[in-house]
Amino acid sequence: MGRTRKKIRESNSMVRPDVRVRLRAGEAFYGPGVQELLKGIDETGSLQEACLKMELSYSKGRKMIKRLEEQMGCAMTRRQAGGSGGGGSVLTEQGKRLVERYEQMTSEIRAFAEKAYETYMGDDFWKDGGDEA
Repeated sequence: MGRTRKKIRESNSMVRPDVRVRLRAGEAFYGPGVQELLKGIDETGSLQEACLKMELSYSKGRKMIKRLEEQMGCAMTRRQAGGSGGGGSVLTEQGKRLVERYEQMTSEIRAFAEKAYETYMGDDFWKDGGDEA
């Protein structure tokens, strides 16, 4: 058995499918990065704080939100005007639903990918079978 295949086989528990789910309408507009940004806004109450947490420029974060809202056809965030306590951003009900349902959908897709991996690339695949390398 070649060194590379043997190394992979010995560390089989480390080999897993890597599935990233994106929503697209022509081009991708929603995926793990925008999901993280929306979750950050929900946690911090601020687009700026969420961007800082992700080490993302505020202008880039704002563009991501604008593109998302254009593609979805509705507001996902609502800006709150500053006052004595300062302004901020919150998720709309639709924004909260998107975060929740995307999380559920990706969880199911990842579980399916794990099951498919076991079916097609599980123990049978890694059995000794020749020396290709």
